[in-house]
Amino acid sequence: VDTTAYMGDAAAMDRRAFRARLGLEVELATALVFFGGTAPDRVLDLVRALTPLAGRLQLIVVCGHNAELRLRLDGEKGGPRRHVVEYTSAVLELMVASDMLMGKPGPGVVSEALVAGLACILEAGPRTMKQERPVAEFVESRGFGLCVPDLVAGALAACEKMLPQLGAFRQRARDGGAANRAVFEVGDLVERLASAESSGGGSGSARAGGGSGGGAGGGGAGGDGGGSGGCGGCGNSATEESVRARL
Repeated sequence: VDTTAYMGDAAAMDRRAFRARLGLEVELATALVFFGGTAPDRVLDLVRALTPLAGRLQLIVVCGHNAELRLRLDGEKGGPRRHVVEYTSAVLELMVASDMLMGKPGPGVVSEALVAGLACILEAGPRTMKQERPVAEFVESRGFGLCVPDLVAGALAACEKMLPQLGAFRQRARDGGAANRAVFEVGDLVERLASAESSGGGSGSARAGGGSGGGAGGGGAGGDGGGSGGCGGCGNSATEESVRARL
């Protein structure tokens, strides 16, 4: 993630003015609902599940290439106040307008969210891809956010828990995002692992570990559907200790 993007124009943005342009309340806590390039239809159920939080939480929902979902959300009555978009390249601006990220633990989008100082509520359950699971563990273990097995079933309770502590979650996320340099470190780790393998010092488990570590980082762009343009930093950071242990 290019952290300077959040230190230049984005940092100078007037969050309240931007929310106003989106038709949102300028002072209300805002969640960015993001599931990558094509949001699943169950996002509609997620929005409905958050209805009790109307007046306390508003949403920016990115539907990606799911145009039918956009139409259904536009026609949905009730629920939290929301701004709904299809596929967009303006993810930086949407993150600046938000307080938290809600969605799947894609390495790229989570890395970008942390740099932007967003708390995270992530789905980590049966639907979660293998390479994304370490990202959820990374976020929750460091206090950057909360994880639930199913967002539709668990997002309401997670929001109820997070909202009173939103400032603290955001500060930890902001501090952690600025310190996340895994994308710059993983190349050296992989080079050392490959060197150990070529010298005959690696074991079968080391070879398996190399494949696992690469998978977590390499899944970043594809896992996020290209929506955020971010890197796989969080996934790499989450697997760093296991890679080091095999060197």
